[in-house]
Amino acid sequence: MHCPKLQPPLGSLIIKSVPKASLSLILKAGHANKAQLLIAGQAGYPAALNDLSDAPPLLWALGNLSLLQKPMIALVGTRNASSLDTRMAKKLAADLGDAGYVIVSGLARGVDTSAHIAALPSGTIAV
Repeated sequence: MHCPKLQPPLGSLIIKSVPKASLSLILKAGHANKAQLLIAGQAGYPAALNDLSDAPPLLWALGNLSLLQKPMIALVGTRNASSLDTRMAKKLAADLGDAGYVIVSGLARGVDTSAHIAALPSGTIAV
C-alpha cells in the first residue's frame, strides 16, 4: 500500500509565503484595531485548537479572551432560517450557555445570529 507524503499544514505554508512587508502591515492593522495576536502553543491560544494538526498558527482576537479557555460548543445552521429554526437556536444556545458552555458560531445571519444573541449573557465567540 502506498502512503503519500503528507504536506505541512496550510497555515504554515501561508505564513512562509507572505512577504515581510505585508506581515508588518497586518500586525500594525491588528494592533490599531486593538486586537490581540494569539500564537499556537502559547498562553491564551485556545487549548482545543492546540490538539489539531492543521490549527491556525495565528489568530486575532477581540473582546473577552477568557472565553477562549472555557468549554465551547459550535451552533451553526442555515442563513435562511425559519422562525422555528431561530427559536430553536435561541433556546438551545441559552440552555447550553446556562450549562456553562460558550457558544461558537460564524456570525452569519439566520441560525448563527440567533445563537449569538441568545448566548450574549453567558458568552459567545464569533469566528
